[in-house]
Amino acid sequence: MFISRAVCLGIRLCLTTLQRRAEIAGMKRSELDLPNKTWILPEDRTKGRAEHLVPLSDLAVRLIEEALELQSGSKKGAGEAVFPSPRDKDESIGAGTLSHAMADLTAALKIEDATLHDLRRTGATGMAALGVPPFVVSKVLAHKDSGGGAAVTARHYNLYAYASEKRDALDRWSKRLEALMLEPAPNADATQVAA
Repeated sequence: MFISRAVCLGIRLCLTTLQRRAEIAGMKRSELDLPNKTWILPEDRTKGRAEHLVPLSDLAVRLIEEALELQSGSKKGAGEAVFPSPRDKDESIGAGTLSHAMADLTAALKIEDATLHDLRRTGATGMAALGVPPFVVSKVLAHKDSGGGAAVTARHYNLYAYASEKRDALDRWSKRLEALMLEPAPNADATQVAA
């Protein structure tokens, strides 16, 4: 099994930003403001058909910068796509590319029934465990407000983007991910090894 470094970075960005696989796969340079650590998904690229601001953690910025750096050595040069198709530097890889790589990865690790969408669920649960309010988790995930008068108010009258709250949530999540990556594997108990 071979998964390219760019696709690995795409999977890691799915976990770090908690955005949908198609949004990650289709990421464009023009959507990014790395000095200000933001990614603005245009309405035509979101499931909810509304522009979505994604504050980027330091980890997310590093992953994106690495993906962009991979293009600097390309014979084709840098294109608009952060994760370019092998056939056209300005066209993005398909969302299926990330899904297939995730399936290969989970199969190699003998993990059953794990998908990229599960990373969003894990991240949402993880942020909640870190004290992020459910409403903010929903904003990070770009879920539409649903039902009743509160939804009407949220959709049509409250135009606040919750950028600072989303940034705090994604920064907390990113720090947790980095801590998990640095934690040593637990030592096996001697009695368990013998059994």
